[in-house]
Amino acid sequence: MTDAETVTMRQAAHDLARRGLKVFPAKPNEKATALPRFYDRATGDPEKIDAFWSYELAGEKIEQDSNIAVSTNDGLVVVDIDMSEKRTVEEQRAEIDSLYDLPPTWVAETPSGGEHWYYRSPQDQAIHSNKNVLGDKVDVKGWHSYVLGPGSKLPNGTYRWKPGFSPDDLPLADLPAGIRSACDVESRADAEAKAAAKGKHEPLCELDLPENIEAAREWL
Repeated sequence: MTDAETVTMRQAAHDLARRGLKVFPAKPNEKATALPRFYDRATGDPEKIDAFWSYELAGEKIEQDSNIAVSTNDGLVVVDIDMSEKRTVEEQRAEIDSLYDLPPTWVAETPSGGEHWYYRSPQDQAIHSNKNVLGDKVDVKGWHSYVLGPGSKLPNGTYRWKPGFSPDDLPLADLPAGIRSACDVESRADAEAKAAAKGKHEPLCELDLPENIEAAREWL
């Protein structure tokens, strides 16, 4: 992908989809999702991506500037590493690597200086999102969750692939067994059945409420 500053959000979304990732729009310059039931609507289909990131006005196609959310609901898990009060991101990464032997994989740099480590997970398993599960400020994003993908922008900067760790540089690695063991895991069939029984396929809150937007900022 070319420099993020010259690539539209729609083009960046298409690029991520070509890598096998499923995407959907988040709000411009925010982390909050723009869609209810996003985990059911994330897509890699080019036509659906065009529809998500553009609209017709007076016969012309106008591109939306919505951020790009990458679903971690379907065969993808992201290890989200941020600095803690006691450790830098580099120190955090070294600690996690010493414990779980992180294999090289796709890594995105976040505007706050954190890192998103992308890993392939079994399609038949629901690896639930866990906050601080690998340490202080080291989260796992999985079932019914998402991260902002490279190309997305916040007021403090842009998400970008880390040099040497982009899909052009190396393949997507499998999630280390140790990280999987540290998380809450169940079969995808069981997770879907529980979600359906509890009515979790509908929004549980007003997504635009200030407290929910703030919760999204904290979690992502």
